[in-house]
Amino acid sequence: MTDNYESRLRARLGALERAVPLSSEAARTSQTILGRARVRSAATAKVLAGIRVTGARPSRGTAGSLIAERRRTGLAVAFTAVFAVVAAGGLLGVRALSPAAVSESPSAGNPVSTGNTASAIDSGGTFAATGSLLEAQMWPSATTLEDGRVLVTGGLVDTSSDVNAPNPVPVAPEIYDPATGKFSKTGAMVQPRFWSTATLLADGRVLIVGGRTQTETMLNAELYDPKTGTFSEAGSTAVPRVGPTATLLADGRVLIAGGDPPDPAGRTAEVYDPRTEKFSVTGSMVLDRHAHSATLLEDGRVLLVGGYKLAPDGSLPEGALNTTSAELYDPTSGTFSATGSLAAAMFQPKATRLPDGRVLVEGDPNGYTAEVYDPSSGKFAAAGFIGSAYSLDAVLPDGLVLLAGGYEVSHGALASALLYNPETGTFSPTGSMITSRNDAGVARLADGRVLVLGGNSDSVDGDKLVGSITDTAEIYTEPGVIPTATPAPTSTQP
Repeated sequence: MTDNYESRLRARLGALERAVPLSSEAARTSQTILGRARVRSAATAKVLAGIRVTGARPSRGTAGSLIAERRRTGLAVAFTAVFAVVAAGGLLGVRALSPAAVSESPSAGNPVSTGNTASAIDSGGTFAATGSLLEAQMWPSATTLEDGRVLVTGGLVDTSSDVNAPNPVPVAPEIYDPATGKFSKTGAMVQPRFWSTATLLADGRVLIVGGRTQTETMLNAELYDPKTGTFSEAGSTAVPRVGPTATLLADGRVLIAGGDPPDPAGRTAEVYDPRTEKFSVTGSMVLDRHAHSATLLEDGRVLLVGGYKLAPDGSLPEGALNTTSAELYDPTSGTFSATGSLAAAMFQPKATRLPDGRVLVEGDPNGYTAEVYDPSSGKFAAAGFIGSAYSLDAVLPDGLVLLAGGYEVSHGALASALLYNPETGTFSPTGSMITSRNDAGVARLADGRVLVLGGNSDSVDGDKLVGSITDTAEIYTEPGVIPTATPAPTSTQP
């Protein structure tokens, strides 16, 4: 007897096949066993009704894994079947190569894809609870200070009961002390705001740029001084910006690029100089960008990837899709120029500079794939399928990259996490977070551990999105790695 989960699964796959018919060859080879349910499926390397299709590049002969999840009495039962991808008139069919292997384990969240490998070996990394935030919040910026503490700014709380109709309010800044594992108050901001950036300057202060209040987009910037625990005014940007990127350049200045209107900030960029505490306009970007990433390369240039273009009134106009384009900023000439393009368009991509100078990129809604940018060639290359759009990233002391949390349409917020190994180019699962969370804050601590805080713990209940903003925080520890005492660069994006 098949249960309701398997029945719904077969029904969704049947609807998919009717909408996108397979060739007769692919149809004959698309028999997959999930428990006792036999289904035929077409897959376009994306999540469909709780199914993840993962593996290497989707071409003839490619192998990967298909993972479906269901929950029973607190356990996640993962049904895994190895499949081969068969080209079928531009579509992808799926055929079983072996019976499904069934495993049960306590679940804190979701099954994970393993990139180019089908390994189910967990790295042994663990998340452990730490003190809670003073106020629940989502989209906070978390900045590791020179003394090892973490400044939390730019978060917001939704005061409405309907998660689909947010009524955002800025949250007061907080300080996390790893020595005590507790959050505490710090000085009040000159102007409370959310969706702002936070950048650690060379002198130890933190630059806060952009963001919104409940009524306006911000022009004025602020500086936080950890020695006094106070904020002070730091000049104004040329145009108001919501969610721009802020990148600390090699010479100590900060590149501010893109962001939301109302004033069309999309293509504009400016540079903040801590010595003069002033902003100055620099060259315009090749493309309007909002919700993009910006990464400092080893040679001092900045790589800007993905995002999308908004209309002047802040709306998303018809045809303004996420972009595959990328560009480079040269601080010497103050100009932007195009570079290689992504294979898949990405909104809110996460970009992490690897120890060898390349950049790992993944993001929503094509977060099921990851790509690596090579500055020497100016090109992106596929890094594998990762199964979900992970919203948190951090480089660990041994050079591995931690990807955690995020959101999946069929599931909601994720608790799962992956490790990317730049040397082998593969992903592997690691311990799951205690709390499922999306739009959370992340910071690598001075000892090499990773702090994750706040976020939205949405879940899907039928056709409804049920969610709550969390005040919880937890710390990831990688086994077998001796923590260092050297602070690492931290994220400057909301």
